[in-house]
Amino acid sequence: MLKLVLLSFFHCLTLCAGQVFLKISLSKTGPFRFSWGYFKDFLTCWQWAACGASFLTACILWMYILKRYEFSLAYPITSMTFVFSILAGFLVFGEAVSVNKWVGVGLITLGIIVIAAGGK
Repeated sequence: MLKLVLLSFFHCLTLCAGQVFLKISLSKTGPFRFSWGYFKDFLTCWQWAACGASFLTACILWMYILKRYEFSLAYPITSMTFVFSILAGFLVFGEAVSVNKWVGVGLITLGIIVIAAGGK
């Protein structure tokens, strides 16, 4: 069970990192426009490449997890992504996090613990 939790933790971390890199790369390229210059700027942005690498890593990890563990156990644990997204919003982007969001993070974490403790 510990192996599944650790694999899922890393999977969710790489998935969230991909979203963070995507948001950063989108903010660096300015307003969206259908032009070669826009796509050239986007495709040459290292954060976009990091986004792709993060998503690829997350996908490979997810395939490994799905191959080895029950879906009904593995998938709910991916809720850690929501926890990481709140933390990333706060730490990386300086977003305000309300008490309701912190309570939600606590409930999600509690749910993950309950599911992991009841697993095989």
